Amino acid sequence: MYDSDQTLLTRAPREGQGPSILISSTLPSVLSAEIIYQKDNLGITSILNYSIPENTTKVDFSWNLIPHIYAGFFQNLPNLTEINLLKNSISDVNDFSFSGVPSVEIINLYSNNLVVIRKHMFSGLRNMRRLHLEWNNIYKIEHQSFAENMALRYLRLDRNSLEDLPECVFDPENHPHLSHFRYCLSI
Repeated sequence: MYDSDQTLLTRAPREGQGPSILISSTLPSVLSAEIIYQKDNLGITSILNYSIPENTTKVDFSWNLIPHIYAGFFQNLPNLTEINLLKNSISDVNDFSFSGVPSVEIINLYSNNLVVIRKHMFSGLRNMRRLHLEWNNIYKIEHQSFAENMALRYLRLDRNSLEDLPECVFDPENHPHLSHFRYCLSI
């Protein structure tokens, strides 16, 4: 199937038949593929039961009931660029949970139950450009929690329970390109 711009669009059946596959390219250039592993809105309570194909580029476990992200789950996914975990019940993310996927650029943890951002929660994500943490219950961010995230340009922390931010959370030397930072203090 082609859209009006002569772009080839293909999508595998979604339910019960593995990952969705979206191939998008303007002809006659070379095709690029996004392999999307999508398990959204299924009432899932643990992602440990799922084996994600190695060539997956995007993971979507949004609108489920996942309470915890364990270290090592996202290992061996060298092409992964986006993780969508919005609208779950996530109250904790193990330290170094994302260290095995340095290619990740976007993580969406919008509307979960996170309360503390620890120093090593997002360690290993040197290419992460966007991080959505809005609408959680975050009241504390540990010192240097984002020190390794040098590519971070967009961070949402609004609609949390933050009363203040520790000094040097966003050191201008480490984050000179942070162009969108939004948070509200609950005073």
